[in-house]
Amino acid sequence: MAKKQSLANEIGTKLYNQYYKGKGTSRHADKLATGKHCQPEKIYSRGSIKTHKSQGRVFAKWLRANHPEVRRVADITREQAIEYVRYRNEAFSPKTSQTSMSIVNRLLYAENGITRKECELPRVTSSDARNNRGPAATCREPNERQREVLEYGRAFGLRHSEMVYTKENPEYQATEKSLYEKDGTLYHCTFGKGGLYRSAEILASQQMYIEEAYGEMIQHVTELPTAEEFKEIISDATPLFDANLNNLQAQQLSRQYYANNKMLELEQSDREWELFRINQAKNGSETYEVNGIEFDRGAGQWLAKQMGHSRISESSKYLGTGIYEEFWEEHRN
Repeated sequence: MAKKQSLANEIGTKLYNQYYKGKGTSRHADKLATGKHCQPEKIYSRGSIKTHKSQGRVFAKWLRANHPEVRRVADITREQAIEYVRYRNEAFSPKTSQTSMSIVNRLLYAENGITRKECELPRVTSSDARNNRGPAATCREPNERQREVLEYGRAFGLRHSEMVYTKENPEYQATEKSLYEKDGTLYHCTFGKGGLYRSAEILASQQMYIEEAYGEMIQHVTELPTAEEFKEIISDATPLFDANLNNLQAQQLSRQYYANNKMLELEQSDREWELFRINQAKNGSETYEVNGIEFDRGAGQWLAKQMGHSRISESSKYLGTGIYEEFWEEHRN
């Protein structure tokens, strides 16, 4: 007797069937033929199947924890689907809940999908578009694939070229072998500007989200790879994203989000720092001020290195500027 599929595997199989149905066909032609923007019975690209598969795993995990009686996709009720989307909205943001609603409808309701109104989700417009769990990142709302990249990038403070393919530096892009876990903390390893290798430490507040979305890609290690080892590891790795990021404001704000929140995290830690000579003050001061914010020089040096810089002065591009001018006043008072 054949062994029954797990719920997660059944969801994966259903999504792959949609991918095989849509592969090689034209989304635009289908849109013209049906008059519908969304074709829930088809997945057209390799990047989309990765996104949907990841979201499917998160949905299956939630069902196991909250509705263990659900063993098959056919067992999922409309009420449970709505409950899940509401949970994602409350725990994360309207952007995340929109993606969650998309996967639920793709799996269950091709013709009569659950709606934002049913889930009591707030309407999100381009004027108040938000990256998940944080300040507005851009006045022009990114599409689903771009949001996925920005979400990932701001968890680690990554540059544009360190996330997606660029003609100038194709070897810098994120791959399915870039994500590591060491001593309970996630790191994204990358080659960045000037070919500099670094392992970027995740924002603690973002770790649960990354674990949920990219769990199967996390490599658990006792030591992070060296530059030479990593170069060999990614030589045949599959790119993680296939989106094109062309909104510089969103990318910059994504890095600002990481910098300000990581510095706040560092201030609440008991780490010790060893200053490079280039970052030592001539008067022996242990603090540094930028954009009205005074912080520990060692923490500033560590943060600069995390973001691919060596000088503390580079932090002026990120800390306490733009939409983060009032951030520190709020958190320090």
